[in-house]
Formats: sequence, structure tokens, C-alpha cells
Amino acid sequence: MTTASAPRMSPPSMMGASWAKERGPVTGDAVELVLPPAPIGSRILSGLLDVVCIYVWVVALLVLLLRIGEGWSSALAAAVGVGLVVFAFVVWPTGFETISGGRSPGKIALGLRSVRLDGGPIQFQHALARALFAFPEIHLFSGVPALTSAAMSSKHQRMGDRLAGTVVIQERIKWEIPQPPDMPPHLADWAAAADLGRIPEIWLHWSSEILTRQDMYPAARESALHDMVVGIAPWVMPPPPPASDEEIISAVLAERNRRAVRIEQKRADLRRRLVGEA
Repeated sequence: MTTASAPRMSPPSMMGASWAKERGPVTGDAVELVLPPAPIGSRILSGLLDVVCIYVWVVALLVLLLRIGEGWSSALAAAVGVGLVVFAFVVWPTGFETISGGRSPGKIALGLRSVRLDGGPIQFQHALARALFAFPEIHLFSGVPALTSAAMSSKHQRMGDRLAGTVVIQERIKWEIPQPPDMPPHLADWAAAADLGRIPEIWLHWSSEILTRQDMYPAARESALHDMVVGIAPWVMPPPPPASDEEIISAVLAERNRRAVRIEQKRADLRRRLVGEA
């Protein structure tokens, strides 16, 4: 008597359903990160705030130079003035971003942060490259090169970001936890009696991801849902009655969620009885 082996399952991305439009940053462990790039409007506003801070430094330092520089030679005054400008435009923003982990005053106000392309925190060399290139890109040419580069980049990178290998992301994100799908009424009895516990978790994850994605092309979504149904069919007993692929996936996910909630409630009740938790 032979035993049927478990079906070989491939992730949806390898089954011809090319539904991911754009990949995010990927770490060295090949883990894709969900790091939404900062909108251009937020970047412009944070940049304006940073420019204001820098020019406040410039004015304050020049006023200080005028007060303490009386009697200095013109060469000494010019050298100190250049040093103060370098401090305001390069040293201060570099140091601030390095110490704060990729944030500037404008980014703090707007909830933004500069990170490496792999999602890691920036270091001194990244902040220095961004500050050095910001002088011609933002201050010398009134931000036109930066705005043009950001508008042409899918990650809204200015030229300094490209040079440093960084991207500005949103830190303050309103995360929306997707709700489980509704149970199709005509599949409720089948799902309640079906053996769904053998379905691999990774398959359920991909099914939920595809079902909740609203930015997929319709043909790709239908193809991916069909692949999901074909993939979980050998793990479900009894097989589902005639229904659409989306209804079958919805029924499986809704029933698995109902069972998980029921198990967690039983565990909570047991903890309360054992240790008297409120």
C-alpha cells in the first residue's frame, strides 16, 4: 500500500502570477521590508523647515562673528566666516542626523527618517554625503535638482539620497489590521465540518495577502486565487462544494480565524481559572 506524498507547493510568485508591482528594501537575509517612502509633499515641507534652521544658524553665527571679530584682519574674518558657513551647512546637519539616527528637525516634525536602502540606520558617512550634496542640490539651486530627482524616483530619492544609498521613509504610519473575510453563507456548513488544520500556515498567509490586496491587476488576482485553491485542495477534507475561488479562500480563512479565536478564548478561560487573572 503506497502513501500519497504531500504535494509540492510553491509560493504564488513562482506560479506565473506576477502581482507584486514594486519591491521594497531587502535586507541581507533576503527579507523584504515594508518601508513606505515619504511623500514628496512631506519631504518638501521637512526640507523647508531644515533650511530655515540652517539659515537661523548662519545668521546667528554671522552676528556673533561681527560682534567678536572687530579688529580682525580681513583674511582672518573671511576664514572664520567660511568655517562658520561650513559648520552651518555641513557639520551641523551631519552631526544632527548621525546622532538622531537619520532625523533632522524637519523630519522630526513631519515623522520622517532617513534609512539605508536595506532598511538599516544611517551612519556618519551617509549623513555626510547627504549634507555635502544638499548644498548644491538644495541651497545653491533652490531645491530644483532635489525636487526633479524625487519626482523621477519611485522611492522619492533626491540626488543626495542616491549618492549616499539612503531613502527617506515615514515613521508615523497608521497601520490598519485587515479584518478576516466574511464567511460565504452557502459554504458555512462545509467549512465548519471540514478538516482545515493541515493547511500550511505559509499557504494561508499568501491566500490572505492576495485576497486583501486591492492594487492587483484583476487577471493576476484571479489567477493567483485559483492557484491558492489548487494548492490547498489536497490538504482539505472533504473537498469544497462548487463555488468561486474567492469564496473558497474566504471560507477557509474565515473558519480558521473563528477556530483560532475560540481556542484563544478557551486558553484565556483556563488561565483565569488557574491563576485568577481578571
